[in-house]
Amino acid sequence: MRRLMPICALFILACDDGGGGGGASQEVTLVFGTVSEAGGGNLAGVSVTGGGAGASTDGNGKYQLEAAAGSQVVLSFKMSGYLTAMRTVDVLEKMPVSLEVVLVPEAEPKPLDAELGGSVSSMRGARMTAPAGAFVGPDGMSIGGMVDVSLTPLDPSDPDELSGVTGRFVGRMAGAETTLLESWGMLDVTVRQEGQTLQVAPGQALEIEVPAPSGATDPPEMVALWSFDAEANEWVQEGTATYDPASKTYKASIGHMSPWNCDQPVDATCI
Repeated sequence: MRRLMPICALFILACDDGGGGGGASQEVTLVFGTVSEAGGGNLAGVSVTGGGAGASTDGNGKYQLEAAAGSQVVLSFKMSGYLTAMRTVDVLEKMPVSLEVVLVPEAEPKPLDAELGGSVSSMRGARMTAPAGAFVGPDGMSIGGMVDVSLTPLDPSDPDELSGVTGRFVGRMAGAETTLLESWGMLDVTVRQEGQTLQVAPGQALEIEVPAPSGATDPPEMVALWSFDAEANEWVQEGTATYDPASKTYKASIGHMSPWNCDQPVDATCI
């Protein structure tokens, strides 16, 4: 029986050598690259921000911006209709840094009556079930009427979709220690009304079903569930997800909107 190879991040956790590294350089270095669509061509008009600088991609999907040399910068790549991608880059002194980025199209939104609640299905068996009155607006007020639900699954066994995953495959566990992650399925959950992104109402919870990777055999019966912390640029452990063989999805309960990741911690060795 073929078993899916572990899908781990291609990132190395740096070992702390205890060195001070000297004072920060005042020089700037160029960060440049191309932004493309998963499985498609280059994207124009993508907003690129980070390190106090900003830019947008040109007609060929190319961008460039300046960042302080000797720093580590988190860049955000945003475009309407696509999932936001975040990348961490080490800005070297006197050496331009190339960073290629892939954006994944957001799934087609499906309507849901926020007052009544109900279920919404998306591609590959992704699903969300919300109770009545589950959503609030940016001002914290309860939302009624119809809302648009976008459920975008990401298959970590697909190289294009794996390249479009936001952030690093580094997770912060309940005890605050960090770990590399092995993903068994990801799902971005976004709910909007008239263009405004909504949140889950306090005390409410949504039930989600996250598709397992295509071709996976013997998926773990239970894995940790992680949400993405955009400010820290890392995944945060929040409960567990249970595998359902009938639907080939991981089922879990969530209390806020986020990209969600069903992962197992992976032991890593610093080199």
